Amino acid sequence: MIYLHDVGLEDGPIHFAKVEDDVDIDERRRKLPSNYKELGLNAVRKEDLELDFEPLTGQGGDLILFDTNTPHHAGIVADGMRRKVLRFDFEHYSFNPKSSISQRVLNKILNR
Repeated sequence: MIYLHDVGLEDGPIHFAKVEDDVDIDERRRKLPSNYKELGLNAVRKEDLELDFEPLTGQGGDLILFDTNTPHHAGIVADGMRRKVLRFDFEHYSFNPKSSISQRVLNKILNR
C-alpha cells in the first residue's frame, strides 16, 4: 500500500507485530473455515506475539509491502484526522481457489 499523505499516530497508521518463532500463522490460516471473519477467528492471540503491535507512520508516497499473514491491523483514526492509502492486492488462483478474486467474479457472472 502507499500512504497518500503524511500519516502520523493520530491518522491511524497500520500496525505490525512479530509472532513467536514456533507459531505458524500460515498453517493456522489454511485451517480456517470459509466464514472465519464472521466467527472472529482471524485474530492473533497476544500470547502468540513475541513483540506487541507497533505503528508504522510515514510520509505521503511511502510504499509499504507486507505479507498479509504478518499480524497487522489499522490504527484508530482520531476525530478530524484521516488515513488515505492506495492498496494493492496480489492473489493467485493456486493460493486459495475457492475464495480467489477471479473465482468470486466468475461466480457473480454465472449468478452462483
